Amino acid sequence: MKYLYDTNIFIYYLADDITVNSWFTEEFLNLHEILVSPIIRIELLSFAGLSKEEEQSIEDLLSHLPHPKLSHNEKWSFGDLGLAIAT
Repeated sequence: MKYLYDTNIFIYYLADDITVNSWFTEEFLNLHEILVSPIIRIELLSFAGLSKEEEQSIEDLLSHLPHPKLSHNEKWSFGDLGLAIAT
C-alpha cells in the first residue's frame, strides 16, 4: 500500500512518541511505499530555534524516504493511497 505521511507524523516520531513508531520500522517501510511531500521538509526545518542537532536529525530521517519531484504541470493520483496523519 502507498502512504502519504504528514508533518505531524514526523514531529511525533522525532519527539519519541510511541504512537507512530510502528510507521517507521524497517519492516513497515520495506512493505509499503511511503511518499513525502517536499513541503514536509520545509515545514520541519522552518521551526524557530531549531538546533543544529535537531536539523541534522530531520535531514537524516528524510534522507531515507523518497521525495517525489513536483513540477507545475504534474498531477498526483490518490486512488489507492493511504493518508498517514497523526492527531
